[in-house]
Amino acid sequence: MKFLRLFFAVSLAVMLLCLISSCDKECKHENMQVTTTDPTCTESGKTVHTCPDCTYYYIFNISNPTGHSYAVNTVKSDCENQGYTEYTCACGFSYVADITDALGHDLVLSQKVDADCDSQGYSHYKCSRCELTYDTDYVAAHGHSFSTEVVSPTCTAEGYTVYSCQNCEYGYQSDRVAPLKHSFSTEVTSPTCTAEGYTVYSCKNCEYAYKSDYVSPTGHEYTVSSSAQPTCTSEGYTTYTCACEDSYTFITSPLGHDFTLTTVSPTVSEMGYTEYHCEGCGYSYVGNYVFYSDILDNAYSGTDTVVAKGIDISKWNHPVNPDGSYAPIDWMALKNAGCDYVILKIGSSKSGLEPTFEMDYEGAKAAGLDVGVYFFTYSTNVTEIKNDAEMLISWLDGKQFEYPIYLDLEDAPSSNYYPSEIAAPILTEMCLTFFSELQKQGYYTGLYVNNNFLFNILQTDNMIELFDIWYARYPSDVDYEWNAEDNETFVWNTEKYGEPLGMWQYCCTGTFDSISGALDFNYAYKDYPTIIKYYGFNGFSDES
Repeated sequence: MKFLRLFFAVSLAVMLLCLISSCDKECKHENMQVTTTDPTCTESGKTVHTCPDCTYYYIFNISNPTGHSYAVNTVKSDCENQGYTEYTCACGFSYVADITDALGHDLVLSQKVDADCDSQGYSHYKCSRCELTYDTDYVAAHGHSFSTEVVSPTCTAEGYTVYSCQNCEYGYQSDRVAPLKHSFSTEVTSPTCTAEGYTVYSCKNCEYAYKSDYVSPTGHEYTVSSSAQPTCTSEGYTTYTCACEDSYTFITSPLGHDFTLTTVSPTVSEMGYTEYHCEGCGYSYVGNYVFYSDILDNAYSGTDTVVAKGIDISKWNHPVNPDGSYAPIDWMALKNAGCDYVILKIGSSKSGLEPTFEMDYEGAKAAGLDVGVYFFTYSTNVTEIKNDAEMLISWLDGKQFEYPIYLDLEDAPSSNYYPSEIAAPILTEMCLTFFSELQKQGYYTGLYVNNNFLFNILQTDNMIELFDIWYARYPSDVDYEWNAEDNETFVWNTEKYGEPLGMWQYCCTGTFDSISGALDFNYAYKDYPTIIKYYGFNGFSDES
C-alpha cells in the first residue's frame, strides 16, 4: 500500500510539471475554477484547478482510496442448501467465501395410521431439521362389517332396521315399515255432585290416552244430618249433609237467660245482694251488693264540715333508740295539739304484724285518742285476700276501734306487687270478699285509695256505692278551682268524684315535734265513733 501511495504522488507531480510547462504563456489564468473529488473505495481523492479560458489545469491535494468496508452475512447450510459467508461493501462490491455442503434430510417415523373401514393405513415420516414430511407404507381400507337391529313399528311411529358397523361408528336405517293404528279401551267415570263425568280412551298398545264424552255434575242433594236446639247460652244449629259428605250448618242465636230475682236486704253483719236465677237452665249468680252502711245512720256532715282531724302512723314515724328499737310517740302531745284520732298501720300480708302496733294502740288509747287501723295487702286473687282477712281478724280480737278497719290497696313496686295489673272485676271481687269476712265478725270497714286507683284501675261506681272511702289526694295546681268572686284566690275542691267522702287524706307533709318524718293529715266527715259504738262494731257491744 505504501508503494502505491508513493507511485501516485510521483505521477501527479510529473503531470503537474508537464501542465505547467505546456501552459500558454500568453493566458494569465485569472478565472481558475476548482473541482474537488472525494476518495472512494478504489479511487483517490483530488482537487483540480482549471482555467476556463484555455486548456491549462493542475491537480492538488491528492488523497489515497479508502478501501472496501464489508458487512458480513453468514448463512448456515440446511437439508437442501449450502452454507456460506457473503461479504458486501457499501459501494456495491461483494463476494462469497466459506462455502459448506447441504446437510441432507434426517427423516424419522412420527405417526403410524392403521387402516379402517373407509380409509387406507400409512406411515408418516417427518424431517427432524425441517418441515419436510411424506407418507409411505400404504395399507388398503378393509371395508364395513355390519350388524342389524330391527325396531318394530308402534301406533304412531314407523318400524325400521338399523345397520351398524362393528368396527366403526358408521350406521344407517333401512327396511322401513309403516306405523300401526291405535287400539283403544274405554273407562267411564260417572259424574258426582260437583264434578263432571267423562270417558277415558286408552290405547292398548301404547301410553296414549284422551278424555271425551263429558257429562255435567249432578249437583248436591242435602238432607238433615244433625241438629240442636238453642239454650240460654249456647247456639242452636241444623246441619245439612249431601251423600258426597259436603255439608253446611244454619246457626240459631242463644235464647238468653230468663232470670227471676231474689233480693236479700243487708243487715248489720251481712251485705245485701240480689240473686239472679234462670229457670230455663238453672244458672244463677249474685250481684248488686249493698254495703251494710246503707242501713245505718252514717251521720255524714258533708265535706264543708270537718267532724274530726287525725293522722295515720306506721313504724316509719317513730324515733329510733340507740339499740335500734322503736321509741314511743308522745301521744298526749298530739292530743293537746288538736289531734282527735289516729289510724294505725296494723300490718301487711307480707311482713305480718307491724312491730309498733301494740305499743301505738296502748299509747293512743291511754291519751284518749280514737283509733282505727289500716292493713296493706299483697294479695293478687280472692283466695289470698280471704286468708289476709282471717289473719287480720286474729290481730283485731280483744281490741276496740272507734274508726273503721281500712284495706290499703296500692302499688308497691319495691315489693314486686302491682295490683294495677290485675283486672278491675277481680279487684272488686277481692274487696267484696275482704270486707264481707270482716263484716261477719262485726267490724266496720273502709277502703283506702288514691285518685289514680279510684278512677283508672278500680270499678269506680262499685267502689263508691259499696264502701266508705278514705280518699288520698293532695292539693296541687290542678286540684284548685278559680274563685270568680274575688278574681284572685283558688278554692280547694274536696269532692273530686262527686260522692260523699268518709275521710280525706289531704296532706302528706305534716309535722309534729315528737314524731319522726312527714305525717299524713286527715279530715273525717262522718262521726265514726258514734256510729261504731251505737251499732256495736269493732269490739264495742250494741248500745242501741
